[in-house]
Amino acid sequence: MNNVAPLDYQWTYVGDSGFSESGASNISLSLSLGGQPYVAFSDQSFEGRATVMMFDGNTWEYVGNPGFSLGYAFSICLAFSPSGEPFISFVDDSLSRQPTVMRFDGNNWIYVGNAGFGTLYAWGTSLAFSQTGEVFVAFDEWQSLGARTSVMTFDGSSWVYVGDSCFSPADGGADLVISPTGQLFVAGSYGYNAYYVSVMKFNGINWEFVGGQGFQSHAIGTKLAFNPPGDPYVIFIILDKPHFPAGALTVMRFDGYGWLLVGDPGAAAYGGASDIAFSPSGELYISFSNVLYNHKVSVMKFDGTTWEYVGEPGISPGHITNSNLEFSPDGVPFIAYSNYETPYKAVVMKYDSIDIGIPEYQNQQFTIFPNPALNDISITLTNSREQIIGVEIFDLIGRKVMEIKSTCYRCDLNIEKISIGTYIVKVRTTQSLYIGKFCKG
Repeated sequence: MNNVAPLDYQWTYVGDSGFSESGASNISLSLSLGGQPYVAFSDQSFEGRATVMMFDGNTWEYVGNPGFSLGYAFSICLAFSPSGEPFISFVDDSLSRQPTVMRFDGNNWIYVGNAGFGTLYAWGTSLAFSQTGEVFVAFDEWQSLGARTSVMTFDGSSWVYVGDSCFSPADGGADLVISPTGQLFVAGSYGYNAYYVSVMKFNGINWEFVGGQGFQSHAIGTKLAFNPPGDPYVIFIILDKPHFPAGALTVMRFDGYGWLLVGDPGAAAYGGASDIAFSPSGELYISFSNVLYNHKVSVMKFDGTTWEYVGEPGISPGHITNSNLEFSPDGVPFIAYSNYETPYKAVVMKYDSIDIGIPEYQNQQFTIFPNPALNDISITLTNSREQIIGVEIFDLIGRKVMEIKSTCYRCDLNIEKISIGTYIVKVRTTQSLYIGKFCKG
């Protein structure tokens, strides 16, 4: 016999809360091909030099030596190659603020090409890989035209420009993403005063605007992501502008002709330090510092019509300085941030089941019959003083496959359309939440 399980999905810490030795800034989160979380950051224990750590299932461990960069590392980006090697890009303060890329060879962090390339004074690196393993890095750099975005790739011996250097309309962003079809895109909030959001793609010869230059003004913090079919989405923070509330997080998508709002401007939330990502199944998620909850981190997803919180809002102990959002291959969302309360140490959380042991037999508060089942199941409460108000069925990686809302003492469900396997059942009543399990086979 098994107890009523307090099973649900919620945000939980991956390892210790605040696992870095001291303050961490410029945090970048990436998951290995097997779903293992890695973080890179400017390590205040080593005067801001770059450090990478990974979670081994029990504790956070250093990847190579901590503080391995020559000088203070900022604008850090961590990514995995298609073969599973971790790479890091950053701007090294000791190398005249030039962009630098390094990879971990299994023992040490080694330079990819020169230690510092491009021209003097760069910031805002972003790292991406083609499906065949070519490494690309975007950054803003100073040349005769002023500060503009450039993209470079490593040709096996040196770093070369992709198209023209300094091709963007102004400085202000270098979020580099490669589309599912292999095309290079960059997004940013370009300009010195109005900060116009633009997205550009490389057509094989030149960089061209996607949906026109500067399709949104008075916006900062632009990030780019693609849904599985290959449609580009951007998130940014609206500054003061008529008809757009100041501080509103806004998401837009390109439909092939122009940029359209995803929900209402500001409908997602108000805040900053935002990121955007799609789950493997194509659901749109964002993370951000939530103004409504004292700048604590929150995650929301778009259900096709409205934005809704994923778990509780404001899940960090205190306000955050940045947030990174990534998905494991099996669809579990992870976030990384630097938190004021720790103070400013690196924190990683995931939204997953808090299962402490799912019953192998029927939950004593309700029965599922038959079990195993093939076409239909009946859920009946054993407590006649309660009524069922909703039933949710999830597969074992947390995807909801069925939901029924009704008020009854017995709920009959047709399960013909779901695949053979084991499923978790959540039964919500007028008083409680009960958890059980059944098999379709």
